Amino acid sequence: MSHLSDIPPAQPDAAFSLIASFKADTAEHKVNLCPGFYRDDKAEPWILPSVAQAKEQIHADPSLNHEHLPLTGHPELLLGSQKLVFGKTRDLKRVASIQTVSGTGANHMAALFLATHLKPKRVWISNPSWINHTEIWRLVGPDVEQRFYPYYDTVHHRVDIEAMTRTLRKEACEGDVIILHACAHNPTGADLTRQQWETVAEICKESGLFAVFDMAYQGFASGDLDQDASAITHFFDRSDLEFAVAQSFSKNFGLYGERVGVLHMVVLETDTVAKVTPLLTQLSRAEITSCPSYGARIVAKILSSPILLDQWQQDLVTMSERMKSMRKALYQGLQRRSVRGSWEHLLTDIGMFSMTGLTRDQVDELRTNHHIYLLPSGRLSVTGLTSNNTDVVAEGFLAVLEGISSWGDIIANAAKVKQIRGFIIDGMSRDIDGSRDIGYPVFGRGVTMISARNRLVQISSGVQVEIRGVEVDENDYVIADNCGAVFIPADRIEEVLELGERIDLRQNGMVQEVRSGRSVAEIMHDKQFEAIGHSATPNRPHKPQNPKEATPDDQELVRLFANSDTPGVSDALDKLGIPGQAVDIMPLTNYNKTTVGPAFTVRYAPASNPPGSVGDFIDDVAVGDVVVIDNGGRTDCTVWGDIMTHDNYPIFSSGRWMRTGKDRVQVECVNESIGVGKVRVSPRDIVVADANGVVIVPRDRAREVAAIASRIEESEQGIREMIRKGSTIAEAREKLGYHTLQRKE
Repeated sequence: MSHLSDIPPAQPDAAFSLIASFKADTAEHKVNLCPGFYRDDKAEPWILPSVAQAKEQIHADPSLNHEHLPLTGHPELLLGSQKLVFGKTRDLKRVASIQTVSGTGANHMAALFLATHLKPKRVWISNPSWINHTEIWRLVGPDVEQRFYPYYDTVHHRVDIEAMTRTLRKEACEGDVIILHACAHNPTGADLTRQQWETVAEICKESGLFAVFDMAYQGFASGDLDQDASAITHFFDRSDLEFAVAQSFSKNFGLYGERVGVLHMVVLETDTVAKVTPLLTQLSRAEITSCPSYGARIVAKILSSPILLDQWQQDLVTMSERMKSMRKALYQGLQRRSVRGSWEHLLTDIGMFSMTGLTRDQVDELRTNHHIYLLPSGRLSVTGLTSNNTDVVAEGFLAVLEGISSWGDIIANAAKVKQIRGFIIDGMSRDIDGSRDIGYPVFGRGVTMISARNRLVQISSGVQVEIRGVEVDENDYVIADNCGAVFIPADRIEEVLELGERIDLRQNGMVQEVRSGRSVAEIMHDKQFEAIGHSATPNRPHKPQNPKEATPDDQELVRLFANSDTPGVSDALDKLGIPGQAVDIMPLTNYNKTTVGPAFTVRYAPASNPPGSVGDFIDDVAVGDVVVIDNGGRTDCTVWGDIMTHDNYPIFSSGRWMRTGKDRVQVECVNESIGVGKVRVSPRDIVVADANGVVIVPRDRAREVAAIASRIEESEQGIREMIRKGSTIAEAREKLGYHTLQRKE
């Protein structure tokens, strides 16, 4: 009997899997923008001169041995690291420190200590954050609820401080743990200002939160050790906050493989240090006994030597300045090519990371077609940029964002004359009006005006190709419509068609049953499928009534936006500095009405075994609600279909697709804070949607937003009236104060 044969498989680490794929890639001009490792301008590892000198001195010491370090770690490392992060002049008697296995070990030890002794009900992690924050707490604190506070405004590429502080003030509770990035936020590169850090510190005090600072980039981020530690020293100087610092020396010393780190616990009373240190030692002893010594000796040697310390600070400036220069070079390359999007944040972000805003599909296309490697999230590591590859990267971004056409109306006309039934293109098309005018079906990723001439060449035909991960052979069958395209192997066509007809009959019956009044949960249960499939006649032909009514407060807020449209509401949000525009969420049909209602939020997750429910939540939605679904940006399966809706039903989505979500995803939660279209949506926020897209209005700001939106609409109506009477746009706007009305407060 095997004890281990049935254990579930683990998901591979995305970053390290991509590193392996990059190494296996034989392309000459490949570029790796995935890992968080510093590289020189030849994309090679760089040994810091200060580290090289420290190693020489260590090797020349005749007393060098390989004995265990003390259980708490290298004494000179601990003292030097305390002075480095808290400052040389501060009284450090409130700090308990222990050496760890780099920053990961420090974060792990902090989580283990707090889960064991503080026993928090929840831990707050920034959205987005370093993946290991969630993994560490999942393993050491399985009973600790993980919550995510809004952090990054993906539209304006900056910290969403209003959403962050609003969420923490409203939902965080005494005893909760909050993880904070001290500097060079991973993965966004967007840091809090001094004033914003002061606000966060005050929230931690007011709400009784225990902060854990992840400090992986001191000096490496800006080149200034004190500046990069300023958030921590502010917390320390208040003297009324207890917190932890997980300190890593991998990035700022280039000692990735030596695993040098320290965990600092800052307490209120000096007597508490004597309690905390033995408890930390006890936990460390049970896991590793003693930390590695070689890297610790290197860091300790540099921190304790004025000459080496000065050289190290020069090394930090060298690294930070190279990263800044590469940011500027990429920005200029994108600007020269007029690549769509806002890229100014590349110049203002701190450290080695920035978010590109590229979708998962665009990242896949970059890797597959251009051999440029990014994480699936679109995170870019600027350390992979060199003076020789920034133009290559900019060209790749141009291709995936603007597209390069491999189809036009001349080819469409030739194809129609030859009676070719249609074209499927894993790429872009142009002159699409020409194809539309002759009614020729073309399916692809999108539309562009950029020609393939001198950019692309045909290399083969009649061979197996891969279309979005699907292998297609000559003579396979294609079925395509408004939901997309599917490929059917030639030797399975009869089998697939027979099964497809049965499923279609069943689903038509399910639609009729739902419209007759039966609940979605009942209809979509597996046991009902076969019975419903035999008959399209509804069992209870009466018009259903929703027993859940909207609250008076909901009705009042909806009425406030009755005469608004999304452009006006968007302008009001901009004026108030509230991010609420849901990026790339658009109506699936030519829906010409405005939909307004409170959000009923739903989050989906990968299906478990056995899989959970997909659409049962619909029976709990009140009259007038707008269902807002966070499917994690997945484009490989759907979570909404005609069973859930009636004809001409308003649906706003990032796209359309034919593959069912059944057995692929399941409802993870309802009426919790979610993310949709790069916007944070809380339960009962107000949703406004029309042909222009979707905006989300925070419920506690709804009256304020509605009032400004109404004034903007009145002003615009007045401008239109003045123009009709002969005024210029400039005159009308000036008279009605239009620019002032829209200016951010």
